[in-house]
Order: sequence, then structure tokens, then C-alpha cells
Amino acid sequence: KETATYGENVTVTATANTGYVVGEVKINGSSDGVTKVSDTVYTFIMPANSVQVEVAFYYVLTASDIEYTSSGTDLTIKQVTTSKKYYIIPSTFNIGGTTYSVTAIGDRSQNIDPDVVALILPNTVTSIGDSAFYGCTGLTSITIPEGVTIIGQSAFNNCRSLDLITLPNSVTSIGSSAFYRTSLYY
Repeated sequence: KETATYGENVTVTATANTGYVVGEVKINGSSDGVTKVSDTVYTFIMPANSVQVEVAFYYVLTASDIEYTSSGTDLTIKQVTTSKKYYIIPSTFNIGGTTYSVTAIGDRSQNIDPDVVALILPNTVTSIGDSAFYGCTGLTSITIPEGVTIIGQSAFNNCRSLDLITLPNSVTSIGSSAFYRTSLYY
């Protein structure tokens, strides 16, 4: 539906291509007032003015998109080898018939595309290594999942566009210069 009247409930259906999921739906640049009904259906109340609907589709990383180390069934991501701007790191990867749980973003994972804008970390991650996202100059915001206890030294250093970070209460250690040269601390 291309037109709606003030106060009307509007439904937006967003269907992602294979390998992607709907990451976020915004109305006029904000997700305030947008209700997620299902993985593909969102609703909002039509405001008095016109609206612009934005949908961000996130790529879901596969095992072929990463380099990693493992210990038992714990997996540490060392490098993301895809150049997607928006992506989700799933909580598990099935590699060679074994299911590994992503528990860490490794030290010096700066081979993550510096132009990445947004990514979603799984709630299985407990540590973000030294310089893990160093130089990701396109990264604007990140939510650190509950359960992360350590954010390493210079983890987000030189992420110049980073102006919003959500930290959980579980964080007990933040390394020096973790947010140096970001919009949060310059």
C-alpha cells in the first residue's frame, strides 16, 4: 500500500533473499514506534507527515566467510572474508559435521571489511579481542551482547564513525584505548 492516512495502522512486509535476514526496519530514520510482528512483517501507526521506510537486510555469515581457530567446540573468529556492509555472525557454525559455538572475536581481526556499517554479534560471544575491529571506519553502531565480559585493548580503536555502543552489565574489563578515535572518545 503506497498511501495511508494519519493514525492508520500500516503493515510492512520485507522479504530477504536467500542468505539474508531482515535486520532492521526504520520509519523516517528511527525504529521507534515500529513493531516486529514476525521475521518479515512490521507495523507502525501512520504519523501526520509523510514517511520514508528503510529496511536493512543483513547477510548471515557462513563457515566459508570466516577464518577461525577452535578449542573443543568453542570457535574464535579471526577474520571475516566477505565484504558485506551489514551482517550477522551466527551463534554456531557447522564445520565438517561438528557444531562450534562462537565464543570470541579474536585479537587483530582487523581484516574485517573497514567499510562494514553494522553487524550483529551472537549472544554466545564472551570476549572481544585486542584490536578486533580496529580501523572499521564505516561502523556506526554496535550492541555488545549480554555475556561479553572482556573488551580488549584498542578493540574499536579508529572506528571513526562509531557513535553508538550498547554495553551490557556483564562487561567487567575494558582494555586501554578500546574506543579511542571513535565519536565516543577522540
